Amino acid sequence: MRKRVILLASGGGSNAEALLQSLAAPAAPAEVVLVFSNVEAAGALAKAAARGVPSALLSHRGFASREDFDAAVLALLAPYRADYLCLAGYLRIL
Repeated sequence: MRKRVILLASGGGSNAEALLQSLAAPAAPAEVVLVFSNVEAAGALAKAAARGVPSALLSHRGFASREDFDAAVLALLAPYRADYLCLAGYLRIL
């Protein structure tokens, strides 16, 4: 069974694109089930859409604290049941 991977990205998406490409092969040991970003203009979101990979956006702005944002991110990611979270240019401290 292939492992489930969520990519977290904030930037242009070159790291995410490399991972999306390498894990797209049916024989790859893992599959990307979601690309997440906290930045609306992150190129990684467009790269995921171009490959038909689901993506999610949740801006860190507007949260009262880092802990509140982190809790919201965890709630958003939980249903994807990822085996791995991969930081592909994610610019926030986890």
